[in-house]
Amino acid sequence: MSGTTKLGVQILAVAMVVLLVNYIGSKKFFRVDLTEEKIHSLSDKTIEILENDSLISDELRFEVYLEGDLPPELRKLQSALQEKLSELEAFGGANIYYEFIDPAEDETRKNEVYTQLYEFGLKPTKVTSIVGGTKKDNLLFGGIILRTVDNKNIPIQILGPSNLDPNSGIAIPVPIDLIPIEALINDLEYQLLEGIYKAVSPNRKKIAFLQGHGELKEIERYDVTYELSKFHAVEDVTIEGRINALKSFDALVVAKPTQPISEKDKYIIDQFIMNGGKVAWLLDMVEVDIDSLNRNEETFGLERNLNDIDAQLFNYGVRFNKNLLIDVNSAKIPLGGNLYPWYYHPVMNSWRIKNTVVDNLDPIRLKYAGTLDLLKTENVTKTALLQSSENAMTYKVPVRINYQMINLKPEALKYNSQPYQTVAAMLTGTFKSSFRNRLTDTYFKNTPIKHKNESVENSMLVISDGDIIHGEVDSFPNNKGVMIVRPMNINFDRYDRSATYGNKEFFVNAMESLMGTDDLIPLRSKTITLRPLDKAKVKKERSFWKAINVFVPIFVMVVFGLLYNFLRRRKYARN
Repeated sequence: MSGTTKLGVQILAVAMVVLLVNYIGSKKFFRVDLTEEKIHSLSDKTIEILENDSLISDELRFEVYLEGDLPPELRKLQSALQEKLSELEAFGGANIYYEFIDPAEDETRKNEVYTQLYEFGLKPTKVTSIVGGTKKDNLLFGGIILRTVDNKNIPIQILGPSNLDPNSGIAIPVPIDLIPIEALINDLEYQLLEGIYKAVSPNRKKIAFLQGHGELKEIERYDVTYELSKFHAVEDVTIEGRINALKSFDALVVAKPTQPISEKDKYIIDQFIMNGGKVAWLLDMVEVDIDSLNRNEETFGLERNLNDIDAQLFNYGVRFNKNLLIDVNSAKIPLGGNLYPWYYHPVMNSWRIKNTVVDNLDPIRLKYAGTLDLLKTENVTKTALLQSSENAMTYKVPVRINYQMINLKPEALKYNSQPYQTVAAMLTGTFKSSFRNRLTDTYFKNTPIKHKNESVENSMLVISDGDIIHGEVDSFPNNKGVMIVRPMNINFDRYDRSATYGNKEFFVNAMESLMGTDDLIPLRSKTITLRPLDKAKVKKERSFWKAINVFVPIFVMVVFGLLYNFLRRRKYARN
């Protein structure tokens, strides 16, 4: 075979291989992600949703307004967002389209665009950064408007909006170094899929928060109510003996009742459960007078009268103990100008339990919580979701509570510990009615409700602390004397700024799991660790690495040239 023929065969073979690889690539899409946390990969659930043509049947258009004159730190976020959107587009095909738009590009229409974005629900962020030694403020609409073919405009807020000064109403600037870039990148897939869920509205449930017995008000549980309302319809409900009060709801949350629940209301809740309704019980069986404690530095924890609601739950398979839990692993409270660990505010570490509801969550803070006993009940499975540390113990009512507790050494709890006390659990199975064998024949003849003695396959959530979703409320007068009331972030500690909790994510995950709409739980728990360069080391070795980057490529090229010439001369010298 001549040299020319051999070369032709080689070229043809390479061309065939290239064509074959392209053909296979056009038929079968795949990517390889070699990063430890799968930074460049979508979750299996996201891919499943994107490839579901019956769910996403029309174009979803992502208009990204994180564009324009951005500080360098936000360019990293922008790059991560673009990469995540390209992943969505790769799996979603023609149904996913995105573009980056600078809202300030046209000076003549800038204010008009800003107004429109604000009306669509996208809030601005005023960012302060130092550029070339000069302080610079940027007004950014750091988010996305997701548009659908049926003219929905769904805001996806990536950057948290600036707070407004209560007196002037002007946005308060946020220093660029206080923006949690890593956390925002962590949440990108969740935020994007959340927007898609709002657009296509799959599995939307209707959740009721019980009222009428001193339960938490909406402003006291604002964080969890707001988060749940992103995906479900949420509203308050009072039963007041009405048989059909819960008929239209899929789930009921009983959040810290402080007054007795009537027998009729208890029966209606019982039959709601028997017919498949999901219930989350957040109960404080012990009443603690915080005002008395603050005033006298001492108070007593006493049994709360809830009309034996605990007996009803005992029938379902769980005992709400009338006690208070103390734990060495606890949050801090201010006393005398200092912060001290307060054992009555135990902090639960989520890593103790292996369950998707608590995977990768921040610790969960409780306040004056009791404990649960998971009973052996036929046809009901119990799964603990939160447990105390090994250095915990309980006090039965009546409990004397005194600020002298701050002087109690942790060793005292270790020597008398009652480890791993359960404070939250999921119950799954068929529940027996608490009212079986208690109703007369006369009642059955005259009631419009069809009584059931046993439930269909069902689940319920039990938590021995009503304050787990209780967020503090801040109030203050502005310069016009108008009282401003606003809920505080449930995950932040107003006294210990170093502490961050996962109460909101835990409860939302638990509710999603309870209702069987748990698609987004893995995304809330996904963690990506950024590995920034060591700035001190970069500064110290800057000249060295610049020299490497300049001279090593030149050296490689020179060596390659010399080697090539040597081999070429040797080849032709033989000829």
